[in-house]
Amino acid sequence: MLRYLARDFPALWPADPAARARVDQWMDAQQTVLNRPMWQVFWGLVRTPADQRDLAAVAAAITETAKAWKLIEARLARHDFIAGDAFTLCDIPWGVHAHRWFGMNYLGLVRPEMPALRAWYDRLVERAAFHEYVVATPIV
Repeated sequence: MLRYLARDFPALWPADPAARARVDQWMDAQQTVLNRPMWQVFWGLVRTPADQRDLAAVAAAITETAKAWKLIEARLARHDFIAGDAFTLCDIPWGVHAHRWFGMNYLGLVRPEMPALRAWYDRLVERAAFHEYVVATPIV
């Protein structure tokens, strides 16, 4: 869906094959590395009634999710955005997940310190569209 929409915003999905491949790589990594464990954390803490939560499964999913975020932390330690020094398409889906990651403060969710990830998320929050369409939406 994002790739389809990006045809109207070429700066988000570069025409240069190497730059586009980096964006695609991180878009796909979000789907294959982050989506499943992040979904388990979200559903386990937010959508499951407290008396039905499997806290051991949630803890395992938090550990796996943190591994995915550490991949991004390493990128963001060298660049302002995931694919490089400019905001691109791949920052959007990771950003939505980051909003949940930083916003889920249920049951003392413990997140490893990742200062570059936090700084990137703070940069996203400063973007008007991200604030309007992501931050202003409750995590439910």
